[in-house]
Amino acid sequence: MSIDLQKQIKDNSNDLSSYRSDIFRWSDEQEKAEARRDRRRRGAGAAAMPTPAPKELRPNENEVVADAAMRAISSAAGTEPKVKAQAGDDQPEAPIKRDGQAMH
Repeated sequence: MSIDLQKQIKDNSNDLSSYRSDIFRWSDEQEKAEARRDRRRRGAGAAAMPTPAPKELRPNENEVVADAAMRAISSAAGTEPKVKAQAGDDQPEAPIKRDGQAMH
């Protein structure tokens, strides 16, 4: 009788293990299905992303970064940043004065 009882315990353990793995698998499938439904629901009502402006109309990224760096440096130093002349300003920038020495 002891062997029959051990066999029954082993079979019950295998059945529970199989049932548990089936439940976990089913739960994962349901979560994935719910996530897909949520994405579809949000996608249907959401507006499409606007297309970016052509590169010719966007500001030069290097100039934007340089301008931000200059403003940060000026702010840290406690001075006003130099304002870059815009295209269409009437006053041209003053030329750089040189001392006549060779640049090498």
